[in-house]
Amino acid sequence: MDDRAYSGSGPAQLRSLLPEDYEEDFLFVADRTALASDGYPILVVPVPDEDEDEDARPRTEFRVVATELWSVENNLSIANMDWGDFSDNVGDDGVFRGF
Repeated sequence: MDDRAYSGSGPAQLRSLLPEDYEEDFLFVADRTALASDGYPILVVPVPDEDEDEDARPRTEFRVVATELWSVENNLSIANMDWGDFSDNVGDDGVFRGF
């Protein structure tokens, strides 16, 4: 989080740093915005899967307040909920604050 080597890196650059055996289809980024804003809105970045359906609705980044991060991680990890369940329920500022 404080490694200057990643300063200014965007989601595409961060995804390219993931190991080949990375199994999750998302990653969390604690960037400058997250650390400087109320609620610590962590950036949630989709990691494309090579088997992903090309006709599927594209997954877009969104932010989640730190107190709701568990909900996003738990439910996406076990496929209890879909990406859109969260990204469709963000506020006008693009931050998910819970249901």
